Amino acid sequence: MIIINANFKINTDGNGCTLIHTEQKSRIDEKTKETKDYTTNQEYHFLNVEQCLNKYLDLVAEPCDDVLSVLTAIRAGRLEIKNALKL
Repeated sequence: MIIINANFKINTDGNGCTLIHTEQKSRIDEKTKETKDYTTNQEYHFLNVEQCLNKYLDLVAEPCDDVLSVLTAIRAGRLEIKNALKL
């Protein structure tokens, strides 16, 4: 398993690779007005690690709304990948 950061990891097996995106979220219950915490998991299946890493970079750049923020997000994502692979 390759852990990229707290929210992303890559799991490999004999059939390919899976990029797993885990995120902690909270919502307010409309009836009780209490905050409820929950975890979301999204899995992306690919043939190899390179495809997983490309999808990871796509996901970190997705919320950006201009070219400069996309480049900044991709640079930060590449640095996280580099650090994850050093471990």
